[in-house]
Amino acid sequence: MADQNHAEPEPKSGSGASSRIEEVSERLAKTFKATGKPVPEFEYTPHNVSHLHGLLIISKAKDKVARLVARDFRQKASEYRSQAGKLKLLFGMFTRVAIKQLDRITGQGQSAISVEDTLKIIIYRKQHKKLYSLEMELAA
Repeated sequence: MADQNHAEPEPKSGSGASSRIEEVSERLAKTFKATGKPVPEFEYTPHNVSHLHGLLIISKAKDKVARLVARDFRQKASEYRSQAGKLKLLFGMFTRVAIKQLDRITGQGQSAISVEDTLKIIIYRKQHKKLYSLEMELAA
């Protein structure tokens, strides 16, 4: 078979071509090592190296984006945990105030709480359950 190296000429700078080959070789070795498989044999033609180098550049860009997104997720999770702590503190204070108010109302000889107060307690319980589920989700 005829040699098909004529598809893409070697770059003018020999050091540029050799650095691309070195960069591609390192990336292939790293990638295949992670899978536990050896790098397959192939010919380092200018066309192959150029194509693999293009893929390498795209891969690096995607890796960078993935790292940025992961860092953002970690930061947001930290912020949410902080907010959950503040909400828990506020709900705790609300509970104490509500209990004191209930004690005050019932201590004045009133035997039953109003429908409005009952609805407030139901709403509080629902919000408390939501907060608890968010805490469990963040802890996971």
